[in-house]
Amino acid sequence: MWQPRQQLGWIRRPDKQRRAFQPGVGRKVSPLVARAEFQVVHSASPPVRPIRKAQVHLTGTVIQSGGLLRQRTSFDLSKRFARRFPWSGSTLVSVRPFSGRVISKLDRMSQAALIDFNQKWACRSQDTEKMERKSSSRVRLFDVAALAGVGSATVDRVIHERGNVSDVVRKRVLDAARTLGLKRVLPSSHHAIVRLNVILARPELPLIQRMGFEFRRLAQRMNHSLTIHRTVLEDEEPATIVAALHRGAYDAAIVYAQDHPLIRAAIAYLAKQGRPVVTMISDLPGSARLAYAGTDHYKAGRSAGYFLDLMARPGSIVVLCNHLGFQSHAERLHGLKDQLAETGKLVVAEVVEGGDDAIRSEVRLKEAFRRNPSTVAVYNIGAGNRGVVGAIKSDILPSRPLFVGHELTPFTHASLREGTMTLTIDQSPELQAQFALEVLLNHFGFEGVTDLAPPYASTVPIVLYGPQNLPDSLPG
Repeated sequence: MWQPRQQLGWIRRPDKQRRAFQPGVGRKVSPLVARAEFQVVHSASPPVRPIRKAQVHLTGTVIQSGGLLRQRTSFDLSKRFARRFPWSGSTLVSVRPFSGRVISKLDRMSQAALIDFNQKWACRSQDTEKMERKSSSRVRLFDVAALAGVGSATVDRVIHERGNVSDVVRKRVLDAARTLGLKRVLPSSHHAIVRLNVILARPELPLIQRMGFEFRRLAQRMNHSLTIHRTVLEDEEPATIVAALHRGAYDAAIVYAQDHPLIRAAIAYLAKQGRPVVTMISDLPGSARLAYAGTDHYKAGRSAGYFLDLMARPGSIVVLCNHLGFQSHAERLHGLKDQLAETGKLVVAEVVEGGDDAIRSEVRLKEAFRRNPSTVAVYNIGAGNRGVVGAIKSDILPSRPLFVGHELTPFTHASLREGTMTLTIDQSPELQAQFALEVLLNHFGFEGVTDLAPPYASTVPIVLYGPQNLPDSLPG
């Protein structure tokens, strides 16, 4: 409000006794009820000069102490209110002049200032009450210590990074501070460099190529606190995956693997050592993995069934997959069958396991076409899209079937353009890689990097592409 020229205190100023006016601090305090009176005094002679100054005589009773609060302040009424009034607010305030004769001598600016003062004094009262309520709920280091089960000195060492605190206690203190919402810039929960092992099998597959490219890009964006190592495997056998999980002194792992007891046991062993594992692309539900980074494969299968049911004539469908040991492939098939069962227009005649190999998939699909001449559609759950196109172009069937597959690659892009492929369902591997990394960053206490919090739930979307909505540039 007004900027004071001088302060003549008869007793100590109330703002010096701020703690006494805060609820819950010290003795119980009743609200301050003040009555403000303006006494306008001529500051110069002759009296025809405009009055620019006035003396304020504030009287009020402080219930807490029972004493009388008197203060006298000189204000320059020609200045607008640059600061709030320096005293605590009140619930009842009246401003009135002692002398109407002198008030009539004030110019318009001074009169407006008096009116504005009366209004803003009441606003100050409300602001003070809000500040007092806010201060009473402020989180203290003692509260953090109580929640973490340590002493206040330990909390102080952790907050100010003075050392001599174990990593376990440090993490517990920081977790407690975040839970209570301590208004401090908290240090990171980690100290040493976090080493991450990304295990990718069969690099010749387009999906794995895109995933590897994304992890290389993400590694370039990380600082020295986190390093990403990529382990590339030539096959996806369970024993090969398990050996890669145990190899090296890494702090965490991201892995694409089939659901197998050996792999589950390896993940459980690493979890007991405090080395979390994030599954990617295909999940291992019920295992000891920290999180799953991927799409909802059941919904992807239902989406494929929905569009095939709309576009295809009645008949049978041949399904191609790697093998059903992969949770992602099993869930897609489950979703497809559930969707088709709602109308009964299409039925799954055969499921062919091609091992995601183009030549093997083409040979086995041709055999399936000969066994099922009523085939009107092919759904490729896995990565053998080249084999599907080769089998379709052999023209074994009376008419070419519809073809729905997965992943947007240069090959599927061209197949959609030429009309051999009807739809492709892309599972956004770039977003899967980002989500997996963000989960581990949050787990190891990297602040300000992600908004994720446990339990981690993947929200990576599937994207359907047809000939009319293909992007101009391909990912990776």
